[in-house]
Amino acid sequence: MGGKRKQPEISESDRMVALHRARIVEWMPTAIIALAATADATIVAAARESGSIEIWNTEHWQCIKRIPGRKHAAISSLAWTREGTSGRWRLFSGGLDGALTEWDLEALRSGSVSDSFGGAVWSLAAEPGQSSQGSSQRVAVACDDGALRIFEAQDGVAGLQYVKTLPRTEGRVLSAAWHPDSNTIITGTSSGVMHVWELTSNRELLRMTAGHGAGVGPELCVWSVMVLPDGTMVSGDSTGTLQFWDGQHGTLLQAFSQHKADILAVAASKDGNIVFATGIDVQVACFRRLPAKNGNPEKWLYLDTRRPHTHDVRAMLVLNPACADALLVTGANDAQLFAYSVPRFQTSHPVRVCKVPQRPGLHLAAPSEDPLQPVALLAVQPLHVDLWQTGCTPANPIRQAGKTAKTTASDLTTLPTHIARIQKTGDDHIICGAVSPDGSGVAFSDQQGLHMYQLSPQSDAAHRHDTEAGDPTAQEPDSAVSKATSQQQVAVGRAGQKLMRLGTPGDLPTLQELQYRPGCAQVIGLTAQGSLVVLDTQTMMVVHEFNDAIDALQLAGHSLAVDQAQQAAAEQLDGVSNLTVSADGRWAAVMKGRHVHVFHLQAMTYHGRLPALQDESPLTAIAFSSGGDGLIVANASNHVGVYHVESMAATDWTRTVGARLPGRLLDMPGSIASIAVHPKAAEIVVATPSSTCHISLVHQAPLEAGVPPTTVWGAEYPYQSVNTSQRASDPGENFRVLPMLHPVLMLAYTSPSSLLLVDKPWEEVYKLLPEPLYRHQYGT
Repeated sequence: MGGKRKQPEISESDRMVALHRARIVEWMPTAIIALAATADATIVAAARESGSIEIWNTEHWQCIKRIPGRKHAAISSLAWTREGTSGRWRLFSGGLDGALTEWDLEALRSGSVSDSFGGAVWSLAAEPGQSSQGSSQRVAVACDDGALRIFEAQDGVAGLQYVKTLPRTEGRVLSAAWHPDSNTIITGTSSGVMHVWELTSNRELLRMTAGHGAGVGPELCVWSVMVLPDGTMVSGDSTGTLQFWDGQHGTLLQAFSQHKADILAVAASKDGNIVFATGIDVQVACFRRLPAKNGNPEKWLYLDTRRPHTHDVRAMLVLNPACADALLVTGANDAQLFAYSVPRFQTSHPVRVCKVPQRPGLHLAAPSEDPLQPVALLAVQPLHVDLWQTGCTPANPIRQAGKTAKTTASDLTTLPTHIARIQKTGDDHIICGAVSPDGSGVAFSDQQGLHMYQLSPQSDAAHRHDTEAGDPTAQEPDSAVSKATSQQQVAVGRAGQKLMRLGTPGDLPTLQELQYRPGCAQVIGLTAQGSLVVLDTQTMMVVHEFNDAIDALQLAGHSLAVDQAQQAAAEQLDGVSNLTVSADGRWAAVMKGRHVHVFHLQAMTYHGRLPALQDESPLTAIAFSSGGDGLIVANASNHVGVYHVESMAATDWTRTVGARLPGRLLDMPGSIASIAVHPKAAEIVVATPSSTCHISLVHQAPLEAGVPPTTVWGAEYPYQSVNTSQRASDPGENFRVLPMLHPVLMLAYTSPSSLLLVDKPWEEVYKLLPEPLYRHQYGT
């Protein structure tokens, strides 16, 4: 009776996972300055102030390709053209540096660059309509010297070819728009005057003065012009005035002063009956044409306004997809993309396309066995990489028996520690990076090549192989190991280490993804074309290159196209991404569209292609199981599947639970962007930019009432029918969804009992952005 009471044994399921929230990573998305859509409205290109260009698939709003930016970028406008012979899309940009650049959408880099011959380029306007076979599509270039120049995108010829220059006008040409007849162009200038030009004769047909008479001159800029299908012209200027002009006589029809500052962009519905205007005061205003009735002439009416952006809206366009409602898309200085329904503009809310734009590249070393052991974290920024050690969590909290588990806050035993910063040289931004499983190796890639570093004791520094010691580019500033504070010395344990730069081959192709191979001194790199490069980090020689994989990856998209033109466009814009290596170092996998391609790294062979999930959505995340024998995939519709890597077949969990995933998983806002795999248990945590969901790959999912099971695994492999009568033994135990208040930048296991969550409040991001236009609020 007097002895100590024996403590009950605590099972693994009664232990709670410690969630370590960290905000140590810099995240500074940049403004969207230009938007352009293909003629079929399937692809949207977005140019950012950093010089990066994002290619978005509008069916699922997935960023399928990303061209890295560069320092001192000057992109001002974008335009798409299409080859008449091959059907391939071509993307061009104009810059304030006077450059006209064609972008290589396969190599993800700039291609042919030509001069505008007129200084800074303020706007590009591609000729409407699709070029026929053997013809060339024209592009109008608004130049700083006051002249509009016409270029051609000729089939099979790189870059834009100069055609002619229209007569020079007073001030800069800031905007240009084609008439539907493709023979007339309207331009807006910095002197407040608009000109209508006939291309065949280079003759000025009409001249119109914007504004209401006050402020006309050098202080009035016509930032945006547009021609509606019936010939009516629309202009938006720096006074905040939206004006409608008669297309035949150039007379002013109507003017609206709804905006309180510059109108930077205008757009219209396909029939021309709805017009949108937006600009510095962040409001997106909608105007509708009222037809003539009872002898009264037609007129325009202001309808409504939406304000989803917090900062200046600089780009806007309307998409007219073949089998869906028209969409309005806007991009602003707040780095956000929003989509609106055109027919339901007044009754529906704008939708944020991506909650985490320009997500920083975050890479975690292999999880440790002990939660008190820190793990290396690499943060890849445009011009530098930061190496951190994560904080250490306390011993696992225990769930009290008979009570509902609640989250409790506790202090870290060790704070996160900054180990090193490597500041790159040159103007090109970093494309990708990776950290070795033990955290001692760092690699990153840019357009100049591959850069690798190793943490070594200073006593061994003289014995390290450093082939670029005399290279001035190897003298990276601020690359020394950071000194830990006195309270962090023990946990860090890296005092006296030095960051050494390693020599790498100079003939490597540009790598878009990087991964260290566990248990082996090798780095795996993925090129934009789909080739895998295996580099030995000791000899710095390429030991294998999976060139045969390119044919397999191209074959994967062959059946998606109906004719040759569609096939060329599908292959061109269907990118390869998400290189992943298993924890045992046996397998590597990459995503392409709806499929995952697997490579056997021990045999150095292409293993095969996993069957696709059947809801037609592209994949968004993949991860190997902790043992390396399974592969977990997730797509844009938040469906999840698990496959045996060796047999390339769906697992029993996929055939049972995957066929009836609960609605709380499928309805999570956004698409699954990452999969955190438990180091020991058959559990994963999937994360969208705004929510997370814990999934046990052992327990069943609750069968929701009234929701029939759906087949989501690949039909390319035989399987037995699903037993729909089997129900979860403990409803609610599996598939727990946790909404997140702030954007999720990363979620990963650092140990079997701890998760690392990296997030950042938008309020902190907004503090670093330029101040928006002040708008007085009533009562303040």
